Amino acid sequence: MRRSLISAIVLAIEGERKGIHVNALAPTAAPRMTEGLIDDRILDLLTPESIAPGALFLVSEQAPTKTILAAGAGVFAVARMTESAGVYLPEGDRSPEAVAERWAEISDMSDPVITASAFDQTNRYAAIAGTEAGAAP
Repeated sequence: MRRSLISAIVLAIEGERKGIHVNALAPTAAPRMTEGLIDDRILDLLTPESIAPGALFLVSEQAPTKTILAAGAGVFAVARMTESAGVYLPEGDRSPEAVAERWAEISDMSDPVITASAFDQTNRYAAIAGTEAGAAP
């Protein structure tokens, strides 16, 4: 999901100069797979029709760009993707075991970061790595 989001943001940046809007719809609907898992009264609310206005808005002239619209049961909200602050692993320590050992720190969302684009994410990672390795880019 994260890589797809970053790709969409890059497309939005590239398309911006030509007036192209790039968005995503994150629908909450009730496919047959959810039968028996969710109360029937809730399933009855999660219809495609309750999402359709958001989908149609996203392809209209008034639509924003670089936006994730969450929709379900007639409720519409903007969603954001966040990351943890990030943990640098020196080259000699980059292993699945090191990731597992530092997982609590890697997954700590007490200081979340909203990354605006793949370029911002890349620059942030490079800055962290440069600082930690003692050679800031």
